[in-house]
Amino acid sequence: MSSTTLKPRADPPAPDGTVTGLLQAWADGSPQANEELFEEIYPELRKITRQFLAREGARRPLQTTELAHETYLRLTKERNCRWHNRGHFFALFATHVRRVLVDLARRRNRLKRGGDRLEIDLEHLHIPVEPPRVEILALDEALRELARVAPSAAQIIDLRFFAGLNLDETAVALGLGRTTVKRKWRFSRAWLAQALEDGP
Repeated sequence: MSSTTLKPRADPPAPDGTVTGLLQAWADGSPQANEELFEEIYPELRKITRQFLAREGARRPLQTTELAHETYLRLTKERNCRWHNRGHFFALFATHVRRVLVDLARRRNRLKRGGDRLEIDLEHLHIPVEPPRVEILALDEALRELARVAPSAAQIIDLRFFAGLNLDETAVALGLGRTTVKRKWRFSRAWLAQALEDGP
């Protein structure tokens, strides 16, 4: 078959089927890689969102499928992003979960003028704030400020809270040592507790 019938220079999906290889091929414009990536990673994304929403109990803002699908769609728009590895992908996924919830909260506020606030349970973070639930918009504002002060500390909150990764998984995702992640985890929770207590 002549090479002229092929799409120009889109790298094929990784021969070994790794998520990293599929991400790279997808970023280079391969439709096949996009389909394979969805099949490979979507079940794991559903698992992440299901675990997150399970912590919210009866007050969960969305269904698992809705949150996973909306977050995945946002990720697929980042075609100009050069994915470094699987960890990089999941770090961005965790951030987009937060953004989906923030956008939902803003829509609710516009429609109901604050009458139906979207709150998130912080018990999983072990942050000493009362009450243990905080409005997602306040949490997002605090995390954005933390990202300006210490970007990796904010990423650790996203990965551990929104993606449900443990210390070792977070260390791999960020390319940091476990001890470093543990130290930054303590710092980020203390910083966040103070920021939420002080308010905007």
